[in-house]
Amino acid sequence: MIILIVIGVVSFLFAIALFFFPDQLKKMNEMGNQILFTDERAIVYRKIAGILLLLLSFLFFFIGYYITNIK
Repeated sequence: MIILIVIGVVSFLFAIALFFFPDQLKKMNEMGNQILFTDERAIVYRKIAGILLLLLSFLFFFIGYYITNIK
């Protein structure tokens, strides 16, 4: 149950970052490209990805809240 809330929080933070801090995410992406992965498309489609992450985060928040309050 707690993992769903954690996933929701992480998704929410990434969604907010995609909307409000795209330059910092681009810098992080460039650093990550050198170290780990090569995905520039996340910056190109940042608004779509942000909306999807927001929806997923709210879904995980709801599921986590609902599961913890079932009695």
